[in-house]
Amino acid sequence: MSKNKKAILKLSLLAALLGGCFLTLLSGSAPAQRHKVTDVMSTKGAHDLWQVWHEIEQGPSFVGKAGKDYNQGIMTSDTGTSVDLVVQWEAKHLEEQAAIELMIRIYLVYEDSITLPEKTGNRLTVNDKTVYFAVDEAVDYPSSASPLLLYVYQTRVERPLEGEFLVQVAAEYDFGGQIDGYDFETLKAQGTICISDKYRDMPEQASLTIDMVRQYPELPNGCETTSLTMVLNHLGYSVSKMDLKNQYLPIGSANFYAYNIGDPADRHSYGCYSPVIVETADKFLKDNGGVHQVYDLTHYDIEEIYYQVSMGHPVIVWITQNLLIRPSITRVWQEADKAYYWKGPLHCVVLIGYDQQENTVTWADPLYGVKTGEMALFETRWHQMGEQAVVVY
Repeated sequence: MSKNKKAILKLSLLAALLGGCFLTLLSGSAPAQRHKVTDVMSTKGAHDLWQVWHEIEQGPSFVGKAGKDYNQGIMTSDTGTSVDLVVQWEAKHLEEQAAIELMIRIYLVYEDSITLPEKTGNRLTVNDKTVYFAVDEAVDYPSSASPLLLYVYQTRVERPLEGEFLVQVAAEYDFGGQIDGYDFETLKAQGTICISDKYRDMPEQASLTIDMVRQYPELPNGCETTSLTMVLNHLGYSVSKMDLKNQYLPIGSANFYAYNIGDPADRHSYGCYSPVIVETADKFLKDNGGVHQVYDLTHYDIEEIYYQVSMGHPVIVWITQNLLIRPSITRVWQEADKAYYWKGPLHCVVLIGYDQQENTVTWADPLYGVKTGEMALFETRWHQMGEQAVVVY
């Protein structure tokens, strides 16, 4: 399928999703919108609602779809429950004004009927500007109303005439209640929009070769450390997964943003999130005279992840051990005033290829070897596991 046909299909699917409710907006904020968007979800029965949303909203992928004048994408919360906040964004380049016109739609995606409490503190931040939107009365919504459009915002953002330009977006919904038995004060979807011409010439296919390193038998819960080992060896360093674990990996409890939870050699341990692998890689590179740097691309758009692969850089990403299983909360740690919700079945792999024609991605899996899977499902699990990505180059 040509890029033009894919763009037309994307617009058709988006129009179907919004059920003809396209809003014509002036620059600035729009009134909060609370209404049923479409009942397409309810025709699927018992299913992964988020995957259906993802397929409708994005089509197979954004790879190869971005042009010089237009970018689009999504960012999500990653609650591990039946409710998530989703931000869909579109950026139109206004070359003559040295600006971009940014359209943001905020949705609530949920499986069962839901009651939205009366809240006025919901907010959307674009770079250093914050606007507030309200749910001004308690309303019950059936499952067929998901995804529910909460708010639409349009603004112009100045940008340089040349080079990359980053836009930071964060949407926070003041939920203040329980979801599936867990307390959630705030649902937050955030991300970094990279406005750049570099995506325009991305190839529709890219494939890298990497030497496999298996986590078993030494590190039954060490997929993150093993994935980093593969990337470092790919760059020409000689390091074992056990040396990384013993000398560089911070091990602790509760806060998986700061520590690997338990020793990955222990079958009863858990794992870690991207900041821990960034810290581990950074310490290793400094100790070994490395000329490379480590970058945390967490909450960047998936297009940036594919771009890195197209440039010859394998990318460490967080998905689920079985892509057919949607992540859910499996353990909670309480530390001081903060609760840490662990989602499983977490898995960390190295993305080494994509194929826009076949709608597939390929990754080096510390458990199963080199694997190829459906692009849309892979992206769905990546979003649900916090849109985490780390690259070293």
